[in-house]
Amino acid sequence: TVILYMGGKKPDTLCTVPNVLKMSASAANQAMTNAGLIIKVAGTTSTTSGNVYAISQSVAAGSKVKAGTVVTVRFGDNSVRD
Repeated sequence: TVILYMGGKKPDTLCTVPNVLKMSASAANQAMTNAGLIIKVAGTTSTTSGNVYAISQSVAAGSKVKAGTVVTVRFGDNSVRD
């Protein structure tokens, strides 16, 4: 993965990682962006059921990380049961 920062240098400020579990992909993306972080999406992001939500994130909610840190969020279809 290559991340290209446009403009000034990458900020050194610390950001708090939001809890995006059970959020939709668009809501999780908005939350990460608002926190100054970059989301990397993994797993299922669309199905006919419309029940795709975040099931895990690579950095724990509440952690302090540098602005621009990439957080991987895995999505799954909550309508699928074993």
